[in-house]
Amino acid sequence: MIIHLDWKVPKTNQTMKEQHDLLFHLPAIFFRDDLQICIKQCLIVWNEPVNPVYGFIKSTIIDKSPLNPTQELLAFCQHKKSNYLLHTPVHTINYKIQRRELQAAEFKLTLSEKQVIKRVKILLEITNAVWNQSFTS
Repeated sequence: MIIHLDWKVPKTNQTMKEQHDLLFHLPAIFFRDDLQICIKQCLIVWNEPVNPVYGFIKSTIIDKSPLNPTQELLAFCQHKKSNYLLHTPVHTINYKIQRRELQAAEFKLTLSEKQVIKRVKILLEITNAVWNQSFTS
């Protein structure tokens, strides 16, 4: 299942801080126990061309763990000056979904420096957890 999240920055709050809540209008979707999530694509439209920047998208839809204490779903980097960032991971990382409903999840965007943005779009992919348990003797 692919879920498209679209967030337009409110006019009263265009300057990004180091960490900012992404208040998506989330659909009412309930998850089973055996599902995983990953970000297939992320688009950030800046208000004006920005210098190289890096950042993270974090979410409470996945659990904190010793290997992922900040609940990071995606890390990205923009290498050249541009007015948008389009990041499509070559190798996606799947995380086990911990929240039963999508509407209860919180998403945060963390940037390396303050920027003015217009829009954030994210494509989430929800898949069954597949465990390959092949044993050889």
